[in-house]
Amino acid sequence: MLQRKRTNIILQMPKRKTDRKRGIRVLLIRFSSIGDIVLTTSLIHALKTDYPDMTLDYLTLPEYALLIRDNPFIDNLYYHDRNKGIVYAAANARLLNKNKYDYVFDLHRSTRSGIYRKLIRADKKTALVKNYIKRFLLIRLKINLYKKPYSVVERYFKTAGLLKSVPHDKSEIWIGPAEYNKTVSKINYLLKSGYSFTTADESFMLEKSQTAAGSKLVCMMPFARWKTKEWGDEKFAELAAKLISGKGCTVLILGGSEDTSRAESIAEKAGRQAVSIAGKTGLVEASVILSFSSCLVTNDTGLMHIGGAVSIPVTAIFGSTTEELGFFPYKTKGEVIQRELKCRPCTAKGLNNCPIKHFKCMSDISVDSVYSAVEKYI
Repeated sequence: MLQRKRTNIILQMPKRKTDRKRGIRVLLIRFSSIGDIVLTTSLIHALKTDYPDMTLDYLTLPEYALLIRDNPFIDNLYYHDRNKGIVYAAANARLLNKNKYDYVFDLHRSTRSGIYRKLIRADKKTALVKNYIKRFLLIRLKINLYKKPYSVVERYFKTAGLLKSVPHDKSEIWIGPAEYNKTVSKINYLLKSGYSFTTADESFMLEKSQTAAGSKLVCMMPFARWKTKEWGDEKFAELAAKLISGKGCTVLILGGSEDTSRAESIAEKAGRQAVSIAGKTGLVEASVILSFSSCLVTNDTGLMHIGGAVSIPVTAIFGSTTEELGFFPYKTKGEVIQRELKCRPCTAKGLNNCPIKHFKCMSDISVDSVYSAVEKYI
């Protein structure tokens, strides 16, 4: 949904002057992906609330920077070019070492983040615990040692546990006035609507708009990177048609540029009040659109977490993955719809095909069951 920005050197985006003589200096590292980045904002808010004099910097990939660019709790935002190697990372680490960090919290724990964690000097450095053994036992042997679903947000707070910050329950997306006002104009153009959206003159945190209360605007995300995470185009089309005929909804089909033809087909089958905006919005624009919506119906995708961040109800349809793996709507109104099967989960992230060929985890979820979950929010 967002075009990648190429960078040859690390970029620094200081958003305000910081007194370097006061407070501790912290670097957070998380490179991807959409949902993972959004979920780090709970920790960001908590740290700056508990330590207002802290200098809090963030290292990520440029294609995800828009999700946190306007966050007032981040002092400096740094980028890493994923196409560069270890020499590039080492040069960046030398630049970051000038900041003299007290703490480095690696919220990713990948090969790339490990290089930075190793090379950046700090008094204390910790990395996310990924519970590889528990995950292996659950996926491969179906032995569940998780006492309950354990959100990755809780793991982020544990990673930064040295600072003993009080957990903040909500993820956040902040937006600047120029981006917001441009998106409002775009929404009216795409929907050919008469909605009266207010404009903004300063950065603010996106939340469910009052406009959404009577709009009956429902967003759907029928697509995912992996096929075993997709409920199916025909079912989304049938659900959209039912919401249009039964509730008088306007249904927006979200997606990336690679999803355009499928999204248009879903909208065409659903009826005139279904509109495909796949490939026509970036991540921040999609976030604004979600804030104007009554609810979101989605597969297990990053937009699920954006929906939670803007405080709209989220109905998430899970297939090959389960909540024990750590990624589910966190502190979000709504529900996860899934089927209890002995073969679930079969993967941590997703697969292109069902490994035992029946795909019952998705095919057994009916349109009526999803409709019943969604209609209460309209």
